[in-house]
Amino acid sequence: MATTVRDLPGTGSGGEFERDQHGQPAFTFTIDGQKVTAHEGQTILSAAVAHGILDIPNLCNDEKLDPTSACRMCLVEIAGQSRALPSCNTPAAPGLDVTTKSKKLTHIRRTNVEMILSDHNAYCQPPCQVGCPTHIDIPGYLELIAKGQPREAARLVKEVLPFPYMLGVVCPAPCQEDCRRALVDEEIAICRMHGFAAEQCLD
Repeated sequence: MATTVRDLPGTGSGGEFERDQHGQPAFTFTIDGQKVTAHEGQTILSAAVAHGILDIPNLCNDEKLDPTSACRMCLVEIAGQSRALPSCNTPAAPGLDVTTKSKKLTHIRRTNVEMILSDHNAYCQPPCQVGCPTHIDIPGYLELIAKGQPREAARLVKEVLPFPYMLGVVCPAPCQEDCRRALVDEEIAICRMHGFAAEQCLD
């Protein structure tokens, strides 16, 4: 039988915990009307994910990192609170009534995305692909080559370039000048990899 612990520090008057099979204090609260169980110190977002509630949007959350609330995409409404709070950095507590979907939250999240993208360039494409006059999927064919699938890489190149080998020979490789790898090491030999993939079309 579970052991009930009342009025633990930080739970407020009348808070009630039960011990789970590992001896951790556990309690319940609701997310969009669904009852979920959480442990002391667990955030609303992590409790939601643990119960298969995966539609709370987030960009900066990573289980390997401490929460920063940087993106403000995981905001939720909590009954009794005057403003939306980041679920990645708000501790779950007994009896919370959490709402993850509303017109207000949709508006806030859309505004936050617009702010994030306001100074974002390259349309989320890698600089090498933006710098390529043909805009072929450079990361795509490099990944296929790295996986030992040169013929698949060649097929990907041919979706845009009907004569990939010839164009690869004469290409001045502006993509390599924009390669981000040069910031930490040296640029990838993109043009050579293009030629390698294109050679697979010749036999």
